[in-house]
Amino acid sequence: MPLTAGGTPWLSMTSVPGRRLDEVIHRMSYPERHRLADAVASAIDSYRNIPR
Repeated sequence: MPLTAGGTPWLSMTSVPGRRLDEVIHRMSYPERHRLADAVASAIDSYRNIPR
């Protein structure tokens, strides 16, 4: 069951200290970028598989 406030679904997120990705991605190697993209895709996939 999704979290709701007055019937409206919501998601709580926290800020992570550090630099923004657009500030540092140009310094990452292509393998590092690929690993990052895989990690983000995995996190999104896990989120999508949370039972509603």
